[in-house]
Amino acid sequence: MEERELAESLTHLRVVDGAPVAKDRYLSSAFMDLEMARLWRKTWLLAAHVADLPEPGSTAVLDCGRESVVVVNQPDGTLAAFHNVCQHRGNRLCPKAFDCSDRLVCGYHGWTYGLDGALMHVPDQERFPGLDPGAHGLRRVSCDVAGGFVFVNLDRDAAPLSEFLSPVLAELEMYDLGSWQLATDSEMLVEGNWKLSSDVNNEAYHLANLHPKLLGVADDTACEVTTAGPHSRLTLPVGTPSERLGELDEVPEVLVEMLRDAGLDPSEFQGRVGDARPALAEATKRRAARDGLDLGPLDGARLTDNFQISLFPNVQLNLYANRVLFFRHRPHPSDPERCWFDQQVYVRVPAGKRKPRPARTTASRTDGGDMMQADLHALESVARGMRSSGFTGLLLSDAERPIRHLHESLDRCLFDG
Repeated sequence: MEERELAESLTHLRVVDGAPVAKDRYLSSAFMDLEMARLWRKTWLLAAHVADLPEPGSTAVLDCGRESVVVVNQPDGTLAAFHNVCQHRGNRLCPKAFDCSDRLVCGYHGWTYGLDGALMHVPDQERFPGLDPGAHGLRRVSCDVAGGFVFVNLDRDAAPLSEFLSPVLAELEMYDLGSWQLATDSEMLVEGNWKLSSDVNNEAYHLANLHPKLLGVADDTACEVTTAGPHSRLTLPVGTPSERLGELDEVPEVLVEMLRDAGLDPSEFQGRVGDARPALAEATKRRAARDGLDLGPLDGARLTDNFQISLFPNVQLNLYANRVLFFRHRPHPSDPERCWFDQQVYVRVPAGKRKPRPARTTASRTDGGDMMQADLHALESVARGMRSSGFTGLLLSDAERPIRHLHESLDRCLFDG
């Protein structure tokens, strides 16, 4: 089916104000095909951190559905990106997520490309009559850097990255994320659509029921959600108990742990739990000064709270003063009910003290602690439940606004382009 015909056949799945979000947006193979054609091949995608490409010859690979892109640090220090596929017979060219070499060599027949994508060597080239190496280099994709991250876009005619990120770029730049250290990096194959994986990290409405312990240190009732172009923001106050718990004389145990970790005496906050959050902010500044960390313009709530930016379509950056939790949700190449979930943790380090990146690991169902396991269980339970004939679509509250906004932004790519 032609792309236009495919889009027309799926218009009944568009998001309608006040109506449930149709479940087939998560389950339909046809909808997945349309996303591949009009979303993943047309949108800026976060591929790597700038520190993943530290020197000429460094490579970083992004696999996204049926597509794979390799970003290459050029001899002059600039970055270029290419379709990660050998032009001979379609073999995946760079199999490693991260590598470094002075050339790109296909592991199948040895076709060799320069860092600029030019075809340099074909074994037994005389057996390819009329082959013009200059016409068979790697196919380029758009590549740019912003906010400390490398982005790619398979559409060479796409609007600039600066325009795409403009609603949130100033906020990202406050954190100087390009200077941070990657502490952990893992990926996991999840039994659910990529949007389901995103949804579980895109609202605080589930905290009271799924993570009740967290209410002792985070006020879910004061969570603010806003939209910013195709992106969205979620701000969760941290260091203060949820209003759901009422007036507290005793400091909740989870807040006791946070205060101790910050070098504060929890007993000083018995009967005045409300003073803990500003005290934690001051402790964050003192520790940063002691450790030689530059917090830049961060102050006030930015020293304690979780400022989550959801970058359309598939990345969430949970920004804390000294730590960033990075979530990315990548579509499966053929199954709409599976996806890859990437989780990374970044930390601040003193200038000049950054270490080589840790290896990427494959996470298991028992990794990530109780919260991550609970989120994963909920995600996959929803994935199973959605198949029921007794369920037709998602009923979303104002607290879940980022989820609906993702679908609305998605519709503009799929149907309005």
